[in-house]
Amino acid sequence: MSTDHSCPILSTCTTAPTNTISGVSTKGELVHQSILAKCVLGLLVSRAPASLLRGLARGAGGMAGLGRGRIGLPAQVLLGDRKFFVCVPKTSGGFVYFGDELLLDYRVAKYMLYTPLVASPSEPDEYFIGVKSIKINGRAIDFDGSLLSFDENGYGGTKLSTVVAYTTLETSIYKAFTKAFVGEATTGFGFNMSRVASVAPFEYCFLNSKSVPVIDLVLQSEMVKWRIHGWNSMVNVSDDVMCLGFLDGGVMNQTTSAVIVIGGNQLENNLVEFDLEGSRLGFSSLLDKQSRCSDFSSLGGESRSW
Repeated sequence: MSTDHSCPILSTCTTAPTNTISGVSTKGELVHQSILAKCVLGLLVSRAPASLLRGLARGAGGMAGLGRGRIGLPAQVLLGDRKFFVCVPKTSGGFVYFGDELLLDYRVAKYMLYTPLVASPSEPDEYFIGVKSIKINGRAIDFDGSLLSFDENGYGGTKLSTVVAYTTLETSIYKAFTKAFVGEATTGFGFNMSRVASVAPFEYCFLNSKSVPVIDLVLQSEMVKWRIHGWNSMVNVSDDVMCLGFLDGGVMNQTTSAVIVIGGNQLENNLVEFDLEGSRLGFSSLLDKQSRCSDFSSLGGESRSW
């Protein structure tokens, strides 16, 4: 859970824990809690009523904040080289690993790409990266590229979120993106995908196809791209139909501060490394290397699997 907190001298520390899935916030108390991992860890946690758990997975006892805040989990458990890894699974076998000693499969390590983490003026606790352009099947889509940078109010940029289920794009980017994607999917060489009726919350749906246009989020150079294949860009909604798993995020400054929010579906089976000491983010698609999150079945260091 994300928290705003204050702790006046000689008084109880109060917090405002928020369920970022439901958006509900309430008053809570900051307490010191012992947690058993490889050793006993003393952590500051925000104690909140059980009603705040509504909307979470069955059996969940709370939320772990992985942001950059002072009482976020990384700030409390990471020493030395401040680094942690996240792998969001399709079904099960995902993990969060704290430390820098994760033994990567050579197929994954060889193709791990890195991009700088960017500080957001409006959301300093979040993780932003510097997307410069978007390509579909190697063709850059046309939109106002200045939206990808922060404006004078700190709005703009691209952030990562495991709270948002599907990647959202600011309205003008979404329109340009979907127009280009549908054009490639239906008339591009080697595709010929057939459009079908929309299935909420998705606007663009197709009959199942083995061949899907590739999406590239171009980062600091043309050589560094977050490549999104069909297994991450499409969502199977039935045995016969799949939909483009990107949503209209609304107009910037009204509904969002980031113009692109990379969501959970696009993060699935991508190993993501948060190097806080080096202020960089590493990423590698595991499925592209014939691997997946569950292949990391034996982890050293401090980890939490689900």
